[in-house]
Amino acid sequence: MYWSSGQTLLKGAAFVERHSQLFGCYVTNFSCGPYSFLVGYFSRIMGRKPFLILELDSHVADAGLETRIEAFMDIVRNYRELSRREGKTVRSHRREAKAAYFDHAAQQVIDSRGRAHPLTHPRVHVVFPSMGHFLLREAAALFRSLGIRATALPPAGEEVLKLGRGNTSGKECLPLLLTTGALLKYLKEREDPEELLVYFMPTTSGPCRLGQYSPFIHQLITDSGIENVAPLSLNAENGYRGAFDMRFILRIWICMMIADAMQSIYPILLVNAVEPEAALDIYEREKERILATIERAPRFADLQKTLALAARNLEAIPQRRTLADTPTVLLTGEIFVRHDDLSRQFLVEKLAEHDVATKVAGIGEWVYYTDWCFQNCMTSRIPTLGQELSLRFRLAWMRHYERMIKGTLSRSGLMQPVMEDVGHLIRMARPLINPRLTGEAILTVGAAIAEVPEPYCGAIAIGPFGCMPNRISEALLTREMSRGWRAHSGKKGEDIEDIEELPFLAIESDGNPFPQIITAKIEVFLMQALRLHERRMKHRT
Repeated sequence: MYWSSGQTLLKGAAFVERHSQLFGCYVTNFSCGPYSFLVGYFSRIMGRKPFLILELDSHVADAGLETRIEAFMDIVRNYRELSRREGKTVRSHRREAKAAYFDHAAQQVIDSRGRAHPLTHPRVHVVFPSMGHFLLREAAALFRSLGIRATALPPAGEEVLKLGRGNTSGKECLPLLLTTGALLKYLKEREDPEELLVYFMPTTSGPCRLGQYSPFIHQLITDSGIENVAPLSLNAENGYRGAFDMRFILRIWICMMIADAMQSIYPILLVNAVEPEAALDIYEREKERILATIERAPRFADLQKTLALAARNLEAIPQRRTLADTPTVLLTGEIFVRHDDLSRQFLVEKLAEHDVATKVAGIGEWVYYTDWCFQNCMTSRIPTLGQELSLRFRLAWMRHYERMIKGTLSRSGLMQPVMEDVGHLIRMARPLINPRLTGEAILTVGAAIAEVPEPYCGAIAIGPFGCMPNRISEALLTREMSRGWRAHSGKKGEDIEDIEELPFLAIESDGNPFPQIITAKIEVFLMQALRLHERRMKHRT
């Protein structure tokens, strides 16, 4: 628990649970992100001891609250009477499994009986949850190239979402529901129940709830009595390096840059290919070729040859128009939701039906941002001189490989070799958000301000329902994109001279199909974006 208020609340809950004369009343408010986890932890601490949760919003009636409080008092009286008759406080008895865990220092998995296994042990199986991104399939291939049994789970469907909802309160953010549901579905259907499962789950701190996913899943596994399942958690505060060596981190970074580049190509094929189905077949074939190379050949030179071949084959696909003539909007926001098909409700494909391509903000942007935070002393740890020098060296080769990979795949004519520039995004958003408020909000705001109306003709910020960083972004961008946007964008030109409002849309997703009001807003957004694109094209000619 890294929220200071959460630490205080849970300490208080533990004290109340131990005291025979105290009973807890937890007052929360509707759609509070941190409370969606804290209430569950509070409930677990209380066990069978009665407690009351009051969730307040602007529609709560006094009569309803009074009824619940009176009912709670009756339950407390009955509980105390039962405790007196039994002569002791009634306590819960949970069936708990001894937790397996990953030892980062030794790079070994410790099973539920305390036995250590290296990652290369035949019994160990590393599983990556799906978020609809090519990167996790690449990561699994990379692990297999090192002799580690690894699998990337298929994209989440309705069954996964139902499993996730059934094993959570349903108020946690959508990515937790999907990653939890994916794990439980795999455990239910796996062929080898004796395997030692390592479930990949990155973590972080700060205002985001991502850092609670791994503890939540760990507790769920323990409470359910499931043995030999260990979360593998890498932390954003050290750039997700963990105990892995720099050579391995380099290879992961290369995979990340390839995945971001291939993701940029996909929407262009959807809207520009003369024969989209045939084009997507070629695209999928090239992805499989890249995966095979990652698993088979550890040398970057071999991978570069595969990428060059992919660029040539993709370039040969007949196109209806050039990349510069294609109306393209930016999809930014929460990193999981913007990449996962179910979470974003196939938004990329829906926009393509209206002849609009989508540029999904890459995962590399977040990694650069975590390094920026570490370098600028905005994490819980201050970098030493040695760490500072190491980080500078690492950033240099990260930029080098990003430039090489994007340069190679841009020969396809289906993407621009634009380098990530997190510093620029932060500078653009700084007048609106203090950089010390770390998280995705500043990147979302900075990207929309910096990249609309040029090179993109609109921006969509999407996140899970109740996501605080996404709501901060929505509040700021709804205002800034509609009035006075020239003051912070610094962009001028006849094509945008009389534009009063830039196309912007904020969407919250809970995994269900978008309601009619969101569908209508998407249609209005598309009309505005296409109008802006046509205006730019007219002045360009």
